[in-house]
Amino acid sequence: MRHSAGPWIRAAEAAEGLRTQMGQVRAEFAAAHEGLAAGTEGLDVAAVLRTARMS
Repeated sequence: MRHSAGPWIRAAEAAEGLRTQMGQVRAEFAAAHEGLAAGTEGLDVAAVLRTARMS
């Protein structure tokens, strides 16, 4: 079986680009979600959103 490293390399480059870009906007996300829990009492979405944002 033959294979090419091309698709793996492109996928790794895309993942690295996404990681870099997300690192740059992390502070913006934190500021945008500040105080969110106060307006969503009783909803699980705030906790899920926080968990997803912190991952």
